[in-house]
Amino acid sequence: MPGRGGLQGLGHIPYERDAYYEECSRYLGYEPITKEEIYQRLGYIPLPTVERMHRSRATHRILVGGNRSGKTYGGMMEVVPYLFWMNTCGWVVSANYDLAEEFRRKVEDILIERAGMELATRSTDLKPWQFSYSVKTHTFVTGLGSWFQLKSADSPDSMHAIPLDWCIIDEAALLPFILYDTRIVPRLVDYGGWVLSIGTFELTQGEWFEEYFEIGQTENPLGIASWEHPTEDNYHIYFAHGGETPEALGEAYHVNWSRIVRDNPEAEWPLRPGEQVVVWNIDHEWLLQQKNRTPPEIFAARYQAKRAESPYMVFPSWSLTKHVDAARASFDPTLPVYLAVDPGGVYAVAAVQFKKFEDAGRDNELTHGYSLCVIDEVYFQTTVTTHEVFTACQQREWWENVARWPWPHWDPMQGAIDVTAKEQERVWQHLARDDEHIRALHLMGQKVNVQPGIQTLQHFLDTGSIFVHPRCTFWNLEMRRWSYPQPSLAGLQTDDPRKSNPKDAWNHLTKAVIYLVVNKFGYYGRGKQPAVVSRNEIRQKRQEARAGVARAVVSRFRRG
Repeated sequence: MPGRGGLQGLGHIPYERDAYYEECSRYLGYEPITKEEIYQRLGYIPLPTVERMHRSRATHRILVGGNRSGKTYGGMMEVVPYLFWMNTCGWVVSANYDLAEEFRRKVEDILIERAGMELATRSTDLKPWQFSYSVKTHTFVTGLGSWFQLKSADSPDSMHAIPLDWCIIDEAALLPFILYDTRIVPRLVDYGGWVLSIGTFELTQGEWFEEYFEIGQTENPLGIASWEHPTEDNYHIYFAHGGETPEALGEAYHVNWSRIVRDNPEAEWPLRPGEQVVVWNIDHEWLLQQKNRTPPEIFAARYQAKRAESPYMVFPSWSLTKHVDAARASFDPTLPVYLAVDPGGVYAVAAVQFKKFEDAGRDNELTHGYSLCVIDEVYFQTTVTTHEVFTACQQREWWENVARWPWPHWDPMQGAIDVTAKEQERVWQHLARDDEHIRALHLMGQKVNVQPGIQTLQHFLDTGSIFVHPRCTFWNLEMRRWSYPQPSLAGLQTDDPRKSNPKDAWNHLTKAVIYLVVNKFGYYGRGKQPAVVSRNEIRQKRQEARAGVARAVVSRFRRG
């Protein structure tokens, strides 16, 4: 294998000669070439969104594009500058080798047609202007010692052992997320490298790709940045210096010059100074026709770089940018904490507070203006005992606020649990007696019907009255994965997704919170009536009935 670690731990090649460039120069001991200088020599003019991606130095970059938007070309041009440095190393990963090979062929065309490089038949003793490719090992090597390998998700066992400077994931929505953190990211730790994931939103897969995109749209401590690049943005605005012909512009932008003339019918050729023309890389009129024909959710995903709201998700309106809020969902020591517990195969506990905000939650008819704030989660995917979960909860900062005895003015309700988990409820109650902070714990349990419960939690989403702390990663995962059974691809447009209940998977925290809300407030759209009548209530009704009969007998006796 050729030399490794040519960036010497820099992470990113500088885009231009700025403060970061000066920092890199001092670190390396010489003045390196920049991306911008390489692009100029290759005649590459990046699209505005793609240029922002090129300039970013985020560790995890996500570029979501529509079909034929130029996203893969932009990803390819992110790789090319690294091939003009010495001894850099990377991977191009895709769902299969056919997709990765297409990416490699585009890189090869650029090096031959624009850089004037030569494809050699050997992989050793290459001149600086030569490169080679081994079909057997899927390895692309340049004469400067830089290289990259093609990797397929179909062969995860080949993703081992080699430290990398960079990694490109093409058609990332098709890649299983488990490979991201187990095979790809660990390869970058030696040199502080980066990952660029490019792709189009898929209707039935790629949840991690969508999730990372949403995280990258806001400031975050995870090193994730993201951009959306719809198909209709695949154009350049050119401001004329004067005298340009359509043939000259076609050569500069690598498009057919007759299309430039057709798309700018009001332009006068040669152009006058300051005149503006649009250089499309796609057939814009054709795209507008497809917009009128294609179902909106498919057009949004395939051309607009928008996440289509899948009709098979239980809560398609869930949004990281709208509902995840560290400030609103932080622990407030002046308010009670409620526990929402689902002790199934996955043992899930949500810590919840209800808060009032001036600018949110006012339309929630169920809570009369209060917002539901999930401040924390305790989530065990392995078999654990209730005692272990109880102990984990005791370590959290909010635990003392589960108690009610120090604050008699607080709501006496402390939480809710699955109505069928009688044994676990008794264990919680027993362990609480020996806890010096809370002393007692009663978790309410009543039967909650699936669809009314879902509609009740949906009311919180519709009214913008639910906020979740960023630390609640499993909550977000469940909201993205809890779904109705999906039909075959042919039935996506015809089958009713809600003709049955959702799949009983990836719903433990959400079910627990539904238990809590229904126990505390009742179902949305109904009065607060319990779904079942407890034995105590039956006993009380009987006693009241007997007392009523006794009073009636006494009254008749007195009248007699």
